[in-house]
Parts: sequence; structure tokens; C-alpha cells
Amino acid sequence: MKDLDCPILGDFDLEQITNRVEFIGHRGGKLARVTDDLFYVRSIQPKIIYLQILGNDISKTSDNVDVVISELFRIVSILAEIPSVQVIFIGQLLYRFPGKYYSVEESDQYQTNVRKANQLIQLKCASVMGSRVRWWELRGLKNPSFQVMDKDGVHLNNEGMRLYHKAIRGALIQGIKQCGPWPQTPDSLHM
Repeated sequence: MKDLDCPILGDFDLEQITNRVEFIGHRGGKLARVTDDLFYVRSIQPKIIYLQILGNDISKTSDNVDVVISELFRIVSILAEIPSVQVIFIGQLLYRFPGKYYSVEESDQYQTNVRKANQLIQLKCASVMGSRVRWWELRGLKNPSFQVMDKDGVHLNNEGMRLYHKAIRGALIQGIKQCGPWPQTPDSLHM
């Protein structure tokens, strides 16, 4: 990650509740990389998992959304089988704008795919997965404008990261409430 003024890699000011927040991330990451991380995730036994995923899986030129969503929920089902996991959040996909990586046409197709993916994820979380798997809307970034985006049109700028940090913190707090009282031993929140 590049240096940002926002403490996205911080503890989300949750040290009174838990003493450990871990991030697992990969530049240019895709769903296939998540399967590589499953052994590690099982080993740390998280109670809460927050997934910000699919941005690089949704094609900017073709309609592959249904296949990608099926694979996402296959992986979510595996994560939900980990005995310690009490809640999994799936964060909304963000739009991408024309710039370094996307032409206007590619950006338009990507936005269409993102809208479809967000709708499918939201419906599947509500109807199939129950309260253990939840859709998480990134408040402040629901309809991001270029003002919160880096010049490349793909990554968030400092203001965007501040809003992202705040939105994820909200998900973690909801997860902690859903998990009930936190034990005295160190536990983890994971992304």
C-alpha cells in the first residue's frame, strides 16, 4: 500500500474491545488468491471477517459477474465453516473511473458490472446466507465521485481512504456487537 494520511492499517480505535486487527491483502488481488490464504485464516481463528474483494475479478470488458459471484460465495461458504467465525461482512464494490487503467467505454462496462454484482451480493446475503454473512454498504462511498479517487480512477485518495476507514470501522463494531461479549484473551478481527 502506498503511504496515506489515513490510518487504514491502524487498530480502528477498537483497542478497548479487542487488541488485534489483522489485514490480509494483495496488490492486484483476485478471488484465486483468497484460496491461497484459507489455511492461514483457519490458523488464526477469527471471529469476524471483512472481505473487500472482487474489484479485480469483475471484468471491465465483458459480463462475467454471475461466475465471479458464484465463486465468491463458494469461498464465503468455506470461511463460514471455520468454527470461530461468527460473522462475515462483504463490502460493496466501488466504481472505477476513466484514467490510467480504464477508458471511458471500459469504465462504463465496469460500472454496469459493479451495479449488478452489488445487487447480487446484497440479495444473496439477505436471502441465502443468513445473519452470519452480511452485505456492508460503504457509507460515504456508496456513489463515489472522482473527488475521492486517486488520479488513476481506480484507487481511493486520502479523503476516500478516510471514508473507507470509517465505513470498515462501522462494520467491525457491528460484528463485535453480533459476537457478544469479547473474551479476556486476545482475539482477531480480519480483513
